[in-house]
Amino acid sequence: MRISYTFHGKTLEAVFDKDIVIGRLGKDGVEPDLNLGFDLKVSRPHARIWAEGEKYWIEDLTSYRGTKVNGEEIKGKGKRELHTGDTVAIGDTSLRVEEYSPRGAPDRRLGGDRRLPSPLPKSEPPPAAPEEFPEFAVDEENELDATRPAFISANVKSSEALRMALLYELPLEFASETNREALLQLIPKRLLEAIPGAEQAALLLGDKLLLVACYPHSFGPSLTFAQRAAERRQAFIWPPVRKQPEANADGSPIETRSLGRVQSAVYVPLLWKDQVLGVICLENCKTERAFNPKDLRFLLAVAHHGAMVLGSLQMQDDLRQNAQVLERLLTNFSPRIREKLLHEARQGRFRPGGEKSDVAILCSDIRGFTALSAGMDVDDVVKMLNAYFAVLTECVFQYEGTVDKFIGDAMLAVFGSPDPVADYEEKAVRAALEMQSRVAELNSRRAAQGYVTCEIGIGVHCGEVLHGFIGTAERMEFTIIGDAVNRVSRFCDAARNGEVLLSQELRARIWHRFALEDAPFEDKHGVSFIAYRAQNQRAVEASQ
Repeated sequence: MRISYTFHGKTLEAVFDKDIVIGRLGKDGVEPDLNLGFDLKVSRPHARIWAEGEKYWIEDLTSYRGTKVNGEEIKGKGKRELHTGDTVAIGDTSLRVEEYSPRGAPDRRLGGDRRLPSPLPKSEPPPAAPEEFPEFAVDEENELDATRPAFISANVKSSEALRMALLYELPLEFASETNREALLQLIPKRLLEAIPGAEQAALLLGDKLLLVACYPHSFGPSLTFAQRAAERRQAFIWPPVRKQPEANADGSPIETRSLGRVQSAVYVPLLWKDQVLGVICLENCKTERAFNPKDLRFLLAVAHHGAMVLGSLQMQDDLRQNAQVLERLLTNFSPRIREKLLHEARQGRFRPGGEKSDVAILCSDIRGFTALSAGMDVDDVVKMLNAYFAVLTECVFQYEGTVDKFIGDAMLAVFGSPDPVADYEEKAVRAALEMQSRVAELNSRRAAQGYVTCEIGIGVHCGEVLHGFIGTAERMEFTIIGDAVNRVSRFCDAARNGEVLLSQELRARIWHRFALEDAPFEDKHGVSFIAYRAQNQRAVEASQ
């Protein structure tokens, strides 16, 4: 057979009449049939190629980096048939095997020794690497694959070496699992395999120590022992070395369920950033293999790594959840507040919840909307609402307000939330006046195009409300709650076409900024309100 092999762009050939071993010069001085000593990524015995009848076969000889045929790894898969045109990758060298049938008598130089004297004579230096990425010679014994564990538990014999190997191996395995639920099942299962004598393992999580994984599935650990480990933040072995009975923090004896056949148990808390994430429990029922302090230390070390991975996954879940919530909420906020919320989410500081504070509230409503829309096509109604709401929303954002919600043909906006805004009362009134001005412009354009036009009434009030992000992860909304919200709707209902009505409480704060007229009214229940109509906007010096 003829083998052509290429290393860094240079191709050579060799002819063989029997099966061959490919590799590098062995430590015992034995040279392989095809010596690829110039490629330091090739193992000493790396692979074997041989003929059976009319077929050629290849097998990896448990090399360090493996052997690929047409890009497919064959290490550990037994022999693989080679076909004409197949490419074999060994280290940085690629090979092709072809049938060789010399004409006439066999070439004694080839047939006698069954190989060429040396694929690369010692006098000939190995091919140079490409200039853009220069090679440097590092023997495989001085290289380690950083993606693999530094110690492999299957390759060690002593118990101490096994613990060290597992201490490296298990955290890497935990860290490679990106699915939280799969990790929860993996931790107790692998610890059960790693600690001699352990027959039962469980993982409890959260403040209530919920049982999220256990092996076997019928296993139920001692809740009292688990609570002890979590509350005291201590890992311990049961039964303890001392003979005195265990006691609670207040000195009272610990009452536990009967551990039945259990002869030994170990409980270890999962700690992450000063938080107790849960507890790992291991038990065995064999008197000849009780857990010892070395087991305890090993389990505690692995628990720290497991807690770190769980904490990291929880942090990622929180960030992902915050991003999803913000995606639904951001359209309600002005650009400044939107950017601030995004920044908080990136830092993991966005937290749903509410607070009480004083804000200004604006309520607008399209007058006579029911009568207007009665004779309109549904699509035309939607387009009309979108046109007016787009203008109103721009005005709210212009003055750093937040749209709380759209209710039919009405809109509710708040100023001073979710973050405090300087002069929020004044900005709410200016936004209302701007809305009336922009609606008048929109009406002129729509009338010129033959579209239906609308008039709006606006009420503005101020007072203390509960405001914030309220709901669940699946249904989170920004909202404001309080009597002030109900009260502003009364002023909105009383406002006539093109009017902006202010409450007495708001007037007391901004009287020196706007021209106001008395506009008292009675609501539909006959309750009288003192109100003021904001007219042409004008600024007045504070001294006046």
